[in-house]
Amino acid sequence: MVALAIKRALDEQGAATISLVKSAQADMLDDIDLLIVGSPTQGGQPTRAMLDYVRDIPNIRVKNLRIASFDTRYAEKEHGFGLKMLMRIIGYAAPKMADILRLKGATLIGNPEGFIVTGQEGPLKDDELNRAIAWARTLIKR
Repeated sequence: MVALAIKRALDEQGAATISLVKSAQADMLDDIDLLIVGSPTQGGQPTRAMLDYVRDIPNIRVKNLRIASFDTRYAEKEHGFGLKMLMRIIGYAAPKMADILRLKGATLIGNPEGFIVTGQEGPLKDDELNRAIAWARTLIKR
């Protein structure tokens, strides 16, 4: 749902394509202006499929490519001390995906963003889709 909201915002400025990671190919990156990767946070990491995808992209495919990343996650402040500490220690998916791509030569154009879910399988917290649209619009301007 977050990816679709981001796509809608990007479509306002031109065509945007969304691909599931299982069907994404590195050669799809040849003619794009911006790559946005997103994943749920699972144990502080992106999904295995997304982690494999960003790790396996050849450096030459992302060198100087503008990128942004997002994840879905629990809200730290809404949980007890133990879970807050664990979340701070293990982190979130979006910064990890951004770091991998940045080390391959990509240019990060915005801070990795997290969108809040209320449970392991969702749903999204109220107004998160609007926040995703607003975030995507800031990327267009960069």
